[in-house]
Amino acid sequence: MRSEPPPRPVGPAHLPERADLPADADLPADPDLPADPDLPADPDLPADPDLPADPDLPADPDLPADPGLPADPGLPPLHRQPRVLLAVALGGAVGAPLRYAVGLAVPPSGSGFPVGTLLVNLVGCLLLGGLLEALALRVRPGTSLARYARPFAGSGLLGAFTTYSTFAVETDRLLAQGRGWPALAYVLASLLGGLLAAAAGVATARRTAS
Repeated sequence: MRSEPPPRPVGPAHLPERADLPADADLPADPDLPADPDLPADPDLPADPDLPADPDLPADPDLPADPGLPADPGLPPLHRQPRVLLAVALGGAVGAPLRYAVGLAVPPSGSGFPVGTLLVNLVGCLLLGGLLEALALRVRPGTSLARYARPFAGSGLLGAFTTYSTFAVETDRLLAQGRGWPALAYVLASLLGGLLAAAAGVATARRTAS
């Protein structure tokens, strides 16, 4: 008796695919099949980090520059760009008169202790710590605000508002007068107080950002 071959199953899984029919969007893509180069990429899917960038596509201006890539040889360094230098100069034009005004409002004490210089340096450390932390947390890299806020407010305004040279001259003057303990107190208050003030500014910026 000759055995009959088993019946051939018939169903969707055993039908050959039609090349002229579009793919079902609800079905997952077959990972073993190469991507169709004629189809546009899905914008909702993340880019493959292992694939090289398309040299024919322009760079996205809203994305920060890759720190691992060399800088554009056509651009001068940041400290030599005219707009950045102008931002520093404008900030300094604001910070220097502010420090002079504080010096007039808070003169040295009756014993000659430089209260005004100590005050501007501590306030400057507080504001600088808060500024840098706020820029890191709230400002998107690559924007105009991120590019010019730090040179203007940090290097320019607060750099001119605070003073290391006056701190050094006043410390030397106290030592020349034979007032070693006030000089030591001034140095410790400036250095340790500046570190604490900067840390307080960073903590304040973090609390306001959260």
